[in-house]
Amino acid sequence: MATCRHAVDSDAKAIAQLVTQHEKSFDDEAGITSTEMAGQLIKGIIDPTESFVWERADGILAAFLGMNPDSIKKTLYTDVYSTGEVLDEAVDFAVEVLERDFPDWKALPGVNTKDADLIAAWARHGFTPVRTYWQMRAPLVNRPFLAVPDGYRLATIDVSSDAQLRQWHALHLDAFSEHFGFVPRPFDGWKKLVIDIVGLDVAGNFLLLDEKDNAVGYVECSDELVEDNFGFVNHLGVAKSHRGRGLGEFLLRHACAYSATKGYEQLELSVDTGNETGALALYEKVGFVAGSSWQQVGRDGASS
Repeated sequence: MATCRHAVDSDAKAIAQLVTQHEKSFDDEAGITSTEMAGQLIKGIIDPTESFVWERADGILAAFLGMNPDSIKKTLYTDVYSTGEVLDEAVDFAVEVLERDFPDWKALPGVNTKDADLIAAWARHGFTPVRTYWQMRAPLVNRPFLAVPDGYRLATIDVSSDAQLRQWHALHLDAFSEHFGFVPRPFDGWKKLVIDIVGLDVAGNFLLLDEKDNAVGYVECSDELVEDNFGFVNHLGVAKSHRGRGLGEFLLRHACAYSATKGYEQLELSVDTGNETGALALYEKVGFVAGSSWQQVGRDGASS
């Protein structure tokens, strides 16, 4: 018998172990969840939140429910991880909280596509697949730095500089404006996500500028997956006006070379398989191969 309570900071290590155990029980390619990442799940990645654990009498955690709200999108991104014994109970509780505390919000739980039990638990409440994402990885052997394309220069972003962050923010809004479910995020909220993200690499964010110092592309590298000895690309974006010139490929190859200098074995990124910008083809061209996949599930045609 497990009892539900609020998760607290001191649960982070146990939650990290639970999440890793849950994912690897059906997906050998799933990554390791760090204690730092679990700590962020407890508090909420986007907006502050409450999260919950189910604890057995022996003190072992049987389930974790992360309730990650995004007030800009009015969307609740929920995550359930369980040893199996209270999985249905945790999903039922998540739906109860959603309907009671977020009545006019939509919910988009995240589910590993191999997690048949969790998919079935959400389906009982009318949740069906909305969008599928792949985790893709590329080996980092023989990844040299390439020459910057003619007419451009590459700069490392100073994350302590508001001026550079605003330049980056404006480029991000332009580059992602046509992506599925995109909603513009005001600068202050966006800045907090960039600075507070788990695995922030202050030397790993690169801005591509043209001859007039206009920002036309960026790539954001992270140490989020250091426990797996993988580098990670949080975002890669190119201004709409500069697409079709090979700049995205250059930036991605630069991220590979940079991550290789840190001793990482592979570089990982996530891709929306329905992305209309051709990102999937680019990643495959640079040597990325799909591994784990996950989907957002929603009801009544919900989208992010």
